[in-house]
Amino acid sequence: MNQREYENELRIKLVGRKIVAIRYFSTAESDAMGWSYQPLVLHLDDSTALFAMSDDEGNEAGALSLEDFHHQTSETIGVRRNEVRQ
Repeated sequence: MNQREYENELRIKLVGRKIVAIRYFSTAESDAMGWSYQPLVLHLDDSTALFAMSDDEGNEAGALSLEDFHHQTSETIGVRRNEVRQ
């Protein structure tokens, strides 16, 4: 699959979705992935979820960058290292 086909596939899956909940991974979830960090999880309205990984092999959790191009601001949403109660 080429880049354009991949982008179109992602567009179909993600464009128009709504974030309905956010939370951090629990320690148990991070342990199951073999990670020492707990990423933020974005739950979407179609029962899917997004979370950042350090690479495409899933070697560790990763931070998210929240960019506001209109106001020219940026914020990093970091990972956690401690238990997060759900």
